[in-house]
Formats: sequence, C-alpha cells, structure tokens
Amino acid sequence: MHMNTKHQSVRLHTKIYITIKQLKIMEKLEKSFKKTMHVGYETSMSPYIKREEKVMEYNVGWDKDKDRGWFEMYDVESGGDDYYGEGGLWFNGDELTDYDGVFSLDENVIQCLKDWGANVDDFV
Repeated sequence: MHMNTKHQSVRLHTKIYITIKQLKIMEKLEKSFKKTMHVGYETSMSPYIKREEKVMEYNVGWDKDKDRGWFEMYDVESGGDDYYGEGGLWFNGDELTDYDGVFSLDENVIQCLKDWGANVDDFV
C-alpha cells in the first residue's frame, strides 16, 4: 500500500502541535523569595497598627492545569511564629478570580502572579 508522504507529514505535524499545546496547559509555577517588609497585626477594630521591619519568606505556586494556586508568607526570624499567612488562589485561565486565607492579598504575591502573566486587575 502506497502512502502519501506529504499527507503523512501534515498529520504528524498536527499531532506534535497538540502534544505541545497539552504540555503547555499542564504548567506548574512555583517561586520562593525573601523581602524586607513592615508588618504588624491588624484587625477590623485596629485604630492604629504598630509595624516593625521583618524579612519575610514568600512561597507562591500556580498549577495552571487545575486553575488553582497557593501562597505562604512568614517572618524568617521566628520561622512564622510571629507573623504567618497562607491561602488559596483560584483562576479562570490566566485571570485570578478569588483567594482566601487573608483579608487582603499581599502586594508581593500579586506582583509574583503578574510576573507570571496572570490578570490580577480585580485585586490591585
């Protein structure tokens, strides 16, 4: 049986394209970094917040295949005993649609997501 080589090549190219597209969708991004911040405890009833300078460790992740992400932040000096926060992130494609765990999403978590190409316009 004689096969058309040109047709075979096109079909193979299509299969490769689909495979690459599938691999790109299954992307998992993770980043850890440290940054010096002014932190303090805050409640809805706090008229004044005493802040102190601390080096904070950030761990941020985004599993694009599942449209989910996470973040964790804590002060390095106490290993998170003094200051600690964590939460979940929810996406619709590249758009951040929701988060939980903290009252306000930290600016460094937002910047990390922006650097990865996420649309965070509703949370800035």
